[in-house]
Amino acid sequence: AALDFVGARNSGGTTGGTVYMPAGIYQIKSTLKIQYSNVKLQGAGKVQVYIRRHEFAADSLLIEKTTQVNQEVNNITVEGITFLDNASAYTSSNSTPMTGAHIVFNNITTGQLHNLDITNGQAGIRIYGGADISIMNVTCLGKFDSSQHGWNSVTGVALFNSETASPKLATQIRAYDLRIGTSGGQIKGWQYGLLIKGAEDVGFTECYFGNCATHNVLIAQAADMDVQILEIMFGAGCYIDGAGSHAVLIDGSGASGTNYIGNVKFIGTDIKGQGGDSLDGIHVQTGNRTINSSENKYYGESVRGLIINGCTISGHKRHGIYLGSVIDTVISDCHICGNNYFGATTGSQQNGSGIVVHNDANNVNIDNNLIGRDSQHRQPIYDNDVLINGYAGYQIYGVDLGSTVNH
Repeated sequence: AALDFVGARNSGGTTGGTVYMPAGIYQIKSTLKIQYSNVKLQGAGKVQVYIRRHEFAADSLLIEKTTQVNQEVNNITVEGITFLDNASAYTSSNSTPMTGAHIVFNNITTGQLHNLDITNGQAGIRIYGGADISIMNVTCLGKFDSSQHGWNSVTGVALFNSETASPKLATQIRAYDLRIGTSGGQIKGWQYGLLIKGAEDVGFTECYFGNCATHNVLIAQAADMDVQILEIMFGAGCYIDGAGSHAVLIDGSGASGTNYIGNVKFIGTDIKGQGGDSLDGIHVQTGNRTINSSENKYYGESVRGLIINGCTISGHKRHGIYLGSVIDTVISDCHICGNNYFGATTGSQQNGSGIVVHNDANNVNIDNNLIGRDSQHRQPIYDNDVLINGYAGYQIYGVDLGSTVNH
């Protein structure tokens, strides 16, 4: 009621205002909605204000245009609050685990999510379309384990395309001091820490992604969401830690080929899998798409333009970097190593190499890097500093290798 009252209020021709939440625990039994522009939901501080969702299957806070108000919703701020899920979901096998997300931005232009803590539940933050969204000093902690009742945390932060408004892609998203981690112990965090399925011009600075049950970062196209993903950058001070599988997975193999994942950059980022149960540091999925000769908008390689510069990257059970379906890759000024802690030699997949270039990859430039294989559990047949299985267009120079390139 307060959010609607402030939003609808007209002062000098301008709607909106601030709803202030004093210190306390607020148990909600239905979704809080912001459906007017220029509204700020201001808590006294994230260690003082707690919004706890009582058992209901919906989002905690939903910001979107509604048929009731029928106007665009812009310039929204949420600040100084801790969002919690239903605590009883972990104490009673009869309780209903929380579904939905804590915060949903649906087609919002200009939004700020600042100084927030988000714990558990099915999803932390979901952004559909919209533009100019700032995420700053936000912590998202989840717990995912399919064998544990209520441990259903799927995504910490997710960016999707919008089916109903423009811009269709979630655009101009900036995150600073975003921390996505675990409340359930090592490798028991969100199933996917950061999920990007439809976005453009997204940047992360001084952010942490770690201890997720499957991938810390998943950038993926799927058959049911065949849209472009463009200009994603992980910048200075970002740390991507160990996960249950690849620390970073980039996968467009499931899409039709009419769109692609373009210009993904890792600049000055640490990607280290040793702390968890990871496979590769960065893994680009194999599987080039079929190109329709009668339609020039089809793209064979699912990833077009991958830049990795000034990074420290390592795998855990496998490789530092695995390049599958990608064209136009530049890897420069990096320290890269693979690991093979289990000394695995079974199967056709080599383990513990610094960089692996699959035959789905094209136009790979590897320049001025320090690259090494696993030195502790070395299996000479399986561990290589650089392993190349591809066709053509590879340039390797200015590279300090510990052993001969295998090709």
